[in-house]
Amino acid sequence: MRRNRGGWKAYEWGDLVVLLDQNTQDNPQIYDISDDRGVPLFANDESDDQTGVIPIWAVSTPSAPYLLDPKGATGTIAPLGNKTCAPDSLQLKTNELVQVRVKLKLIDTFPASGAVIDDFSLSAFLPGSSAVWGTSNTAGVLSPRVQAGDPADSVSLPLQGSDMGGPAYAALTGFEVNDKTELFWYGVNSVPSFRLNYFGSGNTPAGIAVGLQLSGYRYLLAAHPVGSGQRTAYRGGIQITIPDDVGSVDDILGVPIAGRAASS
Repeated sequence: MRRNRGGWKAYEWGDLVVLLDQNTQDNPQIYDISDDRGVPLFANDESDDQTGVIPIWAVSTPSAPYLLDPKGATGTIAPLGNKTCAPDSLQLKTNELVQVRVKLKLIDTFPASGAVIDDFSLSAFLPGSSAVWGTSNTAGVLSPRVQAGDPADSVSLPLQGSDMGGPAYAALTGFEVNDKTELFWYGVNSVPSFRLNYFGSGNTPAGIAVGLQLSGYRYLLAAHPVGSGQRTAYRGGIQITIPDDVGSVDDILGVPIAGRAASS
């Protein structure tokens, strides 16, 4: 699907790609990567919240300085309940593609409510309500119990006037090893939907919120010209029409912009 960049960046300027979703048929459009940029942390669409956290749910209002995403969910969650949000902060423009890795973070109250992030998990869905993680028979979730922590991880995020502690181990952000959380989406109205699952012993405490930290890359795509000479080859179970200026079908990379494919 991708070349080894020596890190976790999937594509770079000049790569040729095709978009793969549930409706991909033979001879899909080939695109050039015309621009690629790293995004250390994606910020909230609310202009007053540039913390690098996107709160997707709050019982009422997240503690300062965090602001709920414009489409964030609210209200108490009962045990085994859930809330869903398709963050407005993650909307894209035409020809934009993003690659992100995800971490789930608790925004607690002061004094602390007693809530723990381990009482939550996250499910991710791409357009068509197709789940990203798991198999045809088994759901996949992101649990904070196994996500890689931050160098200064204090379990919940710091509130105003407080800080995270110093690193207790090698200063990696955790995104470098959270490869199983990776998501791609492309273009207008393609934003993922996230379902926050709760399994605490009682209703969620007043005042808390949960947010996403996302780090990754933003790419721009441009349609590759067809050219005069063409040939066909197969890759990944589909036929691809190869323009005369492309050396091999192996030079064309796939971008998984939908949920998991159905099993036959």
